[in-house]
Amino acid sequence: MPHHHHPHCETDFALSEKDIWPGCRELEVEGELDLSVSERLKAAIERARDERHHLLVNLTRCDFIDASALTVLVEGHRGLRECGRQLLLYGVQGQVRRLLSITGVTETGLMATTATPDAPPAFWSDRLGTNGMGRSRSRAA
Repeated sequence: MPHHHHPHCETDFALSEKDIWPGCRELEVEGELDLSVSERLKAAIERARDERHHLLVNLTRCDFIDASALTVLVEGHRGLRECGRQLLLYGVQGQVRRLLSITGVTETGLMATTATPDAPPAFWSDRLGTNGMGRSRSRAA
């Protein structure tokens, strides 16, 4: 399938972070999420994990994702879950949605059903309420 690539120009990609609720950061992805930029995505996810933030990844303006970026998202989801935090994708459409459903990622609870969450999902508030002190380390890997 024809996919035009400009490895040296990343002007068609943007990643912006903003804290939207206490303990929750939004990562907005714009453009194509592929190997050339997946390191940047990974760094942003790791930063959120280090700072103990939940992470919402807004893919409304992301029109292409490749396997490397998908791996970063899935591993990021796992890493955040290990420290009692969540990574959630929303605004997923087109090619991105197709790839996620083909690979079964939609079944892992990684994808939000709402297009744009305007409040923390219920299971976050539950978690933030019950073990906001980080006492969820009973099952150490």
